[in-house]
Amino acid sequence: VRYENRDQTINTAPADSPKGHLKPVGHPDFLDSWMGEVDTFTEPPHPEKFWKEYHKPRRPFLVKGGGLRSPAINWTDEHIMAKFGDEVAKVEWRNEDRLTDYCGQKIKGKLIHCPKDTIPYVESRTSIRNFIKTSAANPEWAKYIISQMPDDMGKDWAVPAFFNCGKRHDGDTVKGKPWMTQMYENNFWYLRVPSNKMGTSVIHYDMNHQI
Repeated sequence: VRYENRDQTINTAPADSPKGHLKPVGHPDFLDSWMGEVDTFTEPPHPEKFWKEYHKPRRPFLVKGGGLRSPAINWTDEHIMAKFGDEVAKVEWRNEDRLTDYCGQKIKGKLIHCPKDTIPYVESRTSIRNFIKTSAANPEWAKYIISQMPDDMGKDWAVPAFFNCGKRHDGDTVKGKPWMTQMYENNFWYLRVPSNKMGTSVIHYDMNHQI
């Protein structure tokens, strides 16, 4: 549900909570930690600039229109179903809270209690064609695809050139091509929601760099 239509009680934290707890991004509680806008590019940065000035110091940036050079930008539901419909994808709840990751555990001496209405983590699999047809017929269906991209799909995705000049970890080099950057995985997301709703996640840390 969009923030303006949301039950405000879900953003109300206990009195002894850390500042900003349960508050949405952009809330005034976060103003004192604001470090300004991230750098923005309208063209992908030069590889040397990326590796030295952004990757090494772990400095985030934004490339506006960075996906426009990929054929995937022109995908339609019909095209996806015709070309990739038989591929099987992983499906999860489109509104995740990650609380179920910690239910019943002790974190910093406190037992994590999960209310009875906490939605458990459920992972299922279905064909991409079936998912698109089901979500189109029932937009209230609260699921989305978050899955490793099938190889055939990857052919329609252009890896940003600045990413290509890295190196692989020792013991994982390609013979004759020691400069190739190691990519862990390429993901495919598909989300359909009614106009008055949205898919959400909580702020979280991913162990791998994301592009």
